[in-house]
Amino acid sequence: MSMRLVVLSRLTQLEEWVDPYKSLLTIGTSPRCRLFLSPEWLITWWRHCGGGQPLCLLVVEAQRLVAAAPLYVRSDPALWGAKVVRLIGSGPSDYGDFLMDPEKNGALSLIWQWLSEHRHLWDLILLDELPDDSNVVRSLPTLAAFPQWSYRLCEGEKCRWVPLGPNGTEPSASSWRQRITPSLSKQLARRQRQLTRLFRVRHDMIGATEDVPCAMRVLFALHRLRWAQRKQTGVFVSPRLRSFLTEFCQKAVTAGWLRLHLLYLNEVAAAVYLAFHDRDWSGFYTCGFHPAFARYSIGKVLLAFVLDQAEQEGASLFDFMRGDETYKGEFNAQVSRNYRLEIWQKGRSFSEAAAKMSHLLWHIRTKGKVYFQR
Repeated sequence: MSMRLVVLSRLTQLEEWVDPYKSLLTIGTSPRCRLFLSPEWLITWWRHCGGGQPLCLLVVEAQRLVAAAPLYVRSDPALWGAKVVRLIGSGPSDYGDFLMDPEKNGALSLIWQWLSEHRHLWDLILLDELPDDSNVVRSLPTLAAFPQWSYRLCEGEKCRWVPLGPNGTEPSASSWRQRITPSLSKQLARRQRQLTRLFRVRHDMIGATEDVPCAMRVLFALHRLRWAQRKQTGVFVSPRLRSFLTEFCQKAVTAGWLRLHLLYLNEVAAAVYLAFHDRDWSGFYTCGFHPAFARYSIGKVLLAFVLDQAEQEGASLFDFMRGDETYKGEFNAQVSRNYRLEIWQKGRSFSEAAAKMSHLLWHIRTKGKVYFQR
C-alpha cells in the first residue's frame, strides 16, 4: 500500500493522533528519545516555550501511522531573520529524533521529500541532540537524492550512561555498585554513615501531582544557589522554562515517569534530583544542592539512591544524558555522543550565509566539530 504525508499546522491537531502516535513511539525510536518525543513533552513545551509555525509531518499507510517528524519553523533574529526548521522541544530536550516504524524504511523519504518541495518555507534546517542511533542519522544516505541541499553532521555533546543489573533488592554481580571503583564505594558508605550520625535524614520522592509545584520550586532554588557560587545563573533563569518543566512533571506523575527525589537534613532541603523512568530506561535530567552541605558529598549520596531505585524497578540502564561532568566518570559511566544536523539550500546565498553564521555561533558555544559534510 502507498504511504501519504499529513501536515499538522497546529500542534493541537496532534491530540487527534495521540493513540497512534504513542503506539509508534514505543517502537519508532531509541528508548532515550521516547520521553522527549512524547505528546506530553511536545505539547507542553509548545504551550510555554513555542513560537512560529508548527510543521508536524506524519506519514500514514492504510490509516496506520508509520513515521512522524515533530518540527516547527520560526524566524531567528540571530541569523538575520532566517526561517529555521527545528525539532519541537529543542533546547530543554536532551535527545531528539524522527519516529519511524522499523519495518517501513522508506517512510522518512516522504518527510525529506516534503521539505524539499517546500523550500520556500525555510532557509535552514537545524536538528540538535540526535543520538548516534537516531532514525535521522541513519537516514542521511537518502539525502543524496536532493542535490539542491548541502548538509553537515556535527559532533555534539557527550552523553554518559550506566548499565544496570537485573531487577532485585540486593546488588548482583551486574549491579552498578559492583562496577564502581573501590574508592567511590568506600566514600559512599562513609558519607551515608556520616549523614546518619550528624543529621536527621529524610528522603522523599514526589508521588502526587499537587506536590510537584512546591518540589520544583525547591529544585530551582537549589539549582540557582549552586550556580550562583560560580557567578552564573544556571539554565532555569527563564520563567517560561520553569513553568514548562513544572507542568510537564505534573503530567509525568500521571504517566508514571516522574522520579523527583528530595534529601532533607534536619528538615532542610539539601539536595534534589529530577529523574525519569520509562519501562527499561531511567534517566537523570537535572539537580540542585544546598552549598552548606557540599562537604558531605550529598549529591553522590542521593544519586546512589536514585541508581539503586532505577535498578530495583528493572531499568537496564541509567542515562546521565547530556554533559561530560567528572562525577559521571566516577560512576564508571560509558560514553555515547549526540549529533547536530545542519541543512541549507545550495546556490541560495542567504541560506548559505545563514548556515555559516549558525555553525559559527554553535561552534563558539559548544566547541563542536564537523563529523561529515556534503
